[in-house]
Amino acid sequence: MVVFHFWIALFAGTLVSRTYGQCISCSQVPPQSEINSLLALFSSTRGNQWTVSWNQSTNNPCGGWYGVTCCRVETVCHVVALQLTANHLVGSIPSTIDGLTVLQTLELGHNNLKSSIPSSIGNMTALTQLALDLNDLTGTIPSTIGDLKYLQTLSLYDNALTGPIPSAIGNLMALTQLTLDSNALTGTIPSAIGNLMMLQILSLYENALTGTIPSSIGKLTVLTQLVLNTNTLTGPIPSTIGGLRSLQILYLYSNALTGPIPSSIGNLTALKQLAFDLNSLRGTIPSTIGDLISLQDLYLYSNALTGPIPSTIGNLRSLQHLYLYENALTGPIPSSIGNLTALTVLTFDSNALTGTIPSTIGYMRSSQILFLYDNALTGPIPSSIGKLTALTELAVDLNALTGTIPSTIGDLRSLQILSLFDNALTGPILSSISKLTAMTVVDLDSNALTGTIPSTIGDLKYLQILFLNDNVLTGSIPSSIGNLTALTQLLLNSNALTGPIPSTFGDLILLDSLFLYANTLTGPIPLAIGKLTALTQLALYMNTLSGPIPSSIGNLTTLALLDLAVNTLTGSIPSSIRGCTSLQYFEVSSNHLTLTIPEALPTSLEYVFVADCLFTGMVVAPVT
Repeated sequence: MVVFHFWIALFAGTLVSRTYGQCISCSQVPPQSEINSLLALFSSTRGNQWTVSWNQSTNNPCGGWYGVTCCRVETVCHVVALQLTANHLVGSIPSTIDGLTVLQTLELGHNNLKSSIPSSIGNMTALTQLALDLNDLTGTIPSTIGDLKYLQTLSLYDNALTGPIPSAIGNLMALTQLTLDSNALTGTIPSAIGNLMMLQILSLYENALTGTIPSSIGKLTVLTQLVLNTNTLTGPIPSTIGGLRSLQILYLYSNALTGPIPSSIGNLTALKQLAFDLNSLRGTIPSTIGDLISLQDLYLYSNALTGPIPSTIGNLRSLQHLYLYENALTGPIPSSIGNLTALTVLTFDSNALTGTIPSTIGYMRSSQILFLYDNALTGPIPSSIGKLTALTELAVDLNALTGTIPSTIGDLRSLQILSLFDNALTGPILSSISKLTAMTVVDLDSNALTGTIPSTIGDLKYLQILFLNDNVLTGSIPSSIGNLTALTQLLLNSNALTGPIPSTFGDLILLDSLFLYANTLTGPIPLAIGKLTALTQLALYMNTLSGPIPSSIGNLTTLALLDLAVNTLTGSIPSSIRGCTSLQYFEVSSNHLTLTIPEALPTSLEYVFVADCLFTGMVVAPVT
């Protein structure tokens, strides 16, 4: 969500003034009072260090001084525009700036101006453009600014201004753009702002404004951008907002607004971006939302909205981003969602939605992100999901979905994240998963998946996370997993896997966590495990592993957890264990070890469990 600032460019020879008509450029010497004001600005802002400085040898600003535009008014040559944007002005605006009595344009933005805006600026009654943005100005906005009756653009954004927005700002009847955002303004939005009938852009975001949005804002019928986000505004969204029929951008997010979304919102048929997220809005999403036929972005997430998603949402055929997550929405996903063929992002997660995923979702061919997780959805994953060939992230976890993983998932060749965990899915892991070569995350844990881990999973060379734990998988662990050299987390625990731990695991040199516990694995712990020098957690407990603990375990200097309990390991704890200098938790209970505890255990150890083993030698407590 980006707010754009606009400026009206004024050039010598084409400058049109509300007060003096067509500009006739001139190069004669202006009145001395105007020269004095310019020289005061030069002195107070280190003019000799400007990016482009002034040659004062002629003492004639109209004779070519940078950023100075002069026009003939009646018979006198006057300075009418001063444009020194991004010219490395450092210092303050002098109070004598008001000597430029005919000045129409004052642009000093993108500099390093400090101190306050002088109240004398209110004397510059010919001003139509005032831009002091992107400086370090402090203090309050002077109420005298309300005397600038011809002002069209007031741009003070991105400073350190404090205090209230003066109600006198309501006197600026010619104003078309008011941008006061990114300051530290406090107090309420003055109701007098409703007097600015010519206003097209009102941007007050990122301040510390409080109170309610005044209902008078509904009078601004030519407004195209209303940007009030990231304040501490309270109360309801006024129903009068429905009068802003020219509005294209409406940002009220990140406030403390309460109450319902007014049904009058449906009047804003020119609206393209609507963001009410991160508030405390309640009630239902009004069905009139479907009247916003120009809408491209709809952000309602992180509120307390209830009730169903209205079926009229399917009317928003221009919609590209739809964010409804973290509310308390109930009922089914409307089948009309399939009408949103331009949609790229849909996030309905963290609600209380029920029913099935509609098969019409397959018509959303532009979708790249589809998040339905953390709801109460039931039924199968529709096979039509395979038509979403642009999809990069699919998350339907934390529901009550049943049935098998549809084979059409294999058609999602752009998919990078597949998250189906914590459902009641059954059947096998499809071998066609190998077609998803862009995949970085596969999370299928906590289902009831059966069958073997397909060896083709080793083709996912970009995979970083593989979670297959807490299923009913059988057979051996395919050695092809060793091809997944980008893998950082591998969780295969709590299945019914058999056979040995493949020695190819030694190639997973980026692996941080390896959980194989609660299976029926046999054979030795491979010596190659010592190559996993990035490993912090190794949990192999509750298997039938045999043989000694390999001495190469001492290479794992980042290992914090090592749990080998409930196996049939033999031999003793290798003295190389002292190399595990980060080890905090170490358990080897319920094995066939003959324990000679090494005298130099890692000093990092906090917990050691060696129950049900045969001890010989000295038991030495670790230093903690």
